[in-house]
Amino acid sequence: MKNNNTMPSLQEAEPEKQRRTNALMAQKIDVAIIFQEMLGTFAAATYLNEQQVPLDIALRVLVHARRYSPSPPKMIGGAELACPSRSG
Repeated sequence: MKNNNTMPSLQEAEPEKQRRTNALMAQKIDVAIIFQEMLGTFAAATYLNEQQVPLDIALRVLVHARRYSPSPPKMIGGAELACPSRSG
């Protein structure tokens, strides 16, 4: 019988960590895209370097054609945005 008070194994915790890392990385990329549009490529590249974004990802973001709108906000841990219901 599994004890509910034990910490999850590394394999069980890994998917959550990966999701969190991906969401944070996506947010950093969105910020870099805005920096590039407002301040230029050098400022965006500096930001990505300071945020320790891997070079291959940074180059792809800074060089490739821009998407037309930023991606929607990413919630860390799978939480959903709360939308108040419209009644009446």
